[in-house]
Amino acid sequence: MTVAEPPQINQRPLFGVLTGTWLSQAGYVVCELGVADHLSDEPRDIAEVAAAVGAHPDSLYRVMRALSAVGVFMETGPRHFALNDEGRMLRSDSPSSFKHFILLNGLEHIKLFAELLPSVRSGRPASEKVYGKHLYDYIGEHPELRDHFFAAHGRTAPRVAMAALSEMDFSGARTVVDLGGGDGALLEHVLKDNPHLKGVLFDLPDTLPYARERLAAQGLIDRCELVGGSFFDSVPPDGDVYVLAHCLHNWNDEKSAELLATIRATMPPHARLLVLEHLLEGEGFSLAKLIDLLMMAVDGRERSEEEVRVLLDKSGFEVRSVRSVLFPGLPSDSVIEAVPV
Repeated sequence: MTVAEPPQINQRPLFGVLTGTWLSQAGYVVCELGVADHLSDEPRDIAEVAAAVGAHPDSLYRVMRALSAVGVFMETGPRHFALNDEGRMLRSDSPSSFKHFILLNGLEHIKLFAELLPSVRSGRPASEKVYGKHLYDYIGEHPELRDHFFAAHGRTAPRVAMAALSEMDFSGARTVVDLGGGDGALLEHVLKDNPHLKGVLFDLPDTLPYARERLAAQGLIDRCELVGGSFFDSVPPDGDVYVLAHCLHNWNDEKSAELLATIRATMPPHARLLVLEHLLEGEGFSLAKLIDLLMMAVDGRERSEEEVRVLLDKSGFEVRSVRSVLFPGLPSDSVIEAVPV
């Protein structure tokens, strides 16, 4: 088998700016069709793949050729393609699949970025114009999008978050409260790594069936309490450790301070708050700087360590430690440990 030379992605940055939307939609197409699920390490003729996924052979070939040119999939010979490391991450069965992130991007995020100019001119989030509400409120009203959201965050986010939490000491805790815990992916990992802990998952009521299904399947439901509500109104009391993982970045400073104040008013004096975020730092490249554009569109923002510290300080917390972790192929993550004062 002759393997094509690795792609030389050394083009001008402006070409990346120009073609970014084109490639993101090409990625959406192959994810919606499930192309990666019909490929393996062995090359396969694009005509066979097209027949399997219900696509026009030549049109699919042109999409796959473009994605292979930038390092997603391998074109191993005339009209033959195989998986590489990037392509494997688009399979449905990949433990770190990006498929559902790309589907969300192609279905909804692209609508928000079409309104980026008015948003920059006005300072108002694009979601306000596109949906009349926050993106996550909109997703919550559409089960098919919610399925993509949980599938995306349940595959990659817990891996990064657990790496960031791995050095945290849970030995003196009895109960961990996961605020905005979604389908329970992060709480699942925490409970498995700390068999002495009991968990409380707190999220909007419509989310709880997803969490119940996941935690029951993992044999953890007897160690968990599932509580429905909004963390802007109240949070469960009597926890020893409260986890707020990738929630602050969904909200502007005013709403984030409101959220932190609600937690501070309820948590016991001895409890700790662990805030997980992709922190901004330095002048060079950072994936967090790109994610921040999406956060701007939904009325949130990525923040620097100092900006998070200011929010915590204003809300009655003292930062005890900040730990950051790099995870290959994913944005770096940081856990900020804070206590009430």
